[in-house]
Amino acid sequence: MRRREADIAELYRRHGRELLLFLVRRTADPETALDLWAETFAQATAGRRRFRGRTEDEAAAWLYGIARHQLSAWYRRGVVERRGLQRLRIERRELTEVEHERIVDLAG
Repeated sequence: MRRREADIAELYRRHGRELLLFLVRRTADPETALDLWAETFAQATAGRRRFRGRTEDEAAAWLYGIARHQLSAWYRRGVVERRGLQRLRIERRELTEVEHERIVDLAG
């Protein structure tokens, strides 16, 4: 871990799979979890220079903090967002059956 700047590629390698499972278990929806997972890494990438930790544990805690923030925001906006998407007739790309099954299998 570089001093004062998170190494996102390293965080992805070490925590990507477990972070996705963390989100799947809390949303019970692999597609939503995948969206939150991607946004977590996007936010981590955008904010990597603001990272103040020095250890791997601090970096993991920082990453999971971002994920918890994403999850909390998803819970808050859930009904409003779904209604908005329906009203605008916007559809998210669906996971393939293989992608969906793989994530569900990983989540147990």
